[in-house]
Amino acid sequence: MNRRYRIMVMMLALLFLFSSCTGKGDDSNVIDIDPEEQALNYDDSNAVLYYVNEDYSMLVGVEKEIEIPVSSNVEFAVMEELIAGYPNGKDAIRSIVNPATKILSITRNGNSITVILSKEFLDWSFIPDTYLDSGNTDIIKQLTVYSVVNSLVETALCHNVQIMVDKNGNGSGQRIRLNEVGMGGNGVLGQLTRQNSYILTSEKVLEEIFISLANRDYISLYDNVAAIGTDGSERPVLNSFVTSMQSMDVSLEYFNLEERTDQSSQEHKIIMCDYVIVDSDGERMEFKNIPVKLIRENGLWKISYDMLQKLFG
Repeated sequence: MNRRYRIMVMMLALLFLFSSCTGKGDDSNVIDIDPEEQALNYDDSNAVLYYVNEDYSMLVGVEKEIEIPVSSNVEFAVMEELIAGYPNGKDAIRSIVNPATKILSITRNGNSITVILSKEFLDWSFIPDTYLDSGNTDIIKQLTVYSVVNSLVETALCHNVQIMVDKNGNGSGQRIRLNEVGMGGNGVLGQLTRQNSYILTSEKVLEEIFISLANRDYISLYDNVAAIGTDGSERPVLNSFVTSMQSMDVSLEYFNLEERTDQSSQEHKIIMCDYVIVDSDGERMEFKNIPVKLIRENGLWKISYDMLQKLFG
């Protein structure tokens, strides 16, 4: 009996020891769950997405990091971002692709991408009537097309893009007629390459500034002046601004934009330029290789009031 009792005690001891080794207190058998595991299902990619400026007249490139599911591709992610629209309502940037648009397919053949979208892509009723009724409708339609083309070419690194639309609702894409996207003519939209002429670059903004100065159009110039300057000062109200510019009493005779410097960043651009002004006494003053700094405000490039004063004051 004593022998049998000893065996039972030994078995209970071994069972207790085994339970202790496999219990919650033993970290060696606990499976760690990585809270970042879901992040492994995505790749990050730097993208340049094209929306439009506040008055729907030019494209504005916005640099953004986008997430691409491992089961998808960069082309699809770009189109999803464009359809989702520009997220920051405070910026002077607007969405241009109808948010009801659906992506039916995106295929890539070498350096060419073909996108088939739902018929909503050709519906611009989501844009405020103020802009559609201003005679700017054809430009808005063209900007919609090149919002897609420029974004895909720059981010997906392709050569050209073919956009097709499922007009019949049967899931297959049909060619878009040129007059459907404000391009005139009776032909159809073919493969398109990136177009810089639609983009509101910092150089274009500075060119508009100089043209306004040459024409003494200070009201148009005012739209391109930042509300807060590089020195922290505020832009004068419109009437005071016009009076101030008129009091300088100089005429811009000539200007030429040169290179953009390496000091440029996402928040400011420095562009070298030459210009000639004539003062009220008829004295001609020539300036060569002068740095002009533009700053990004609400997503758009602007010149500060203090920068204007340095140039022409």
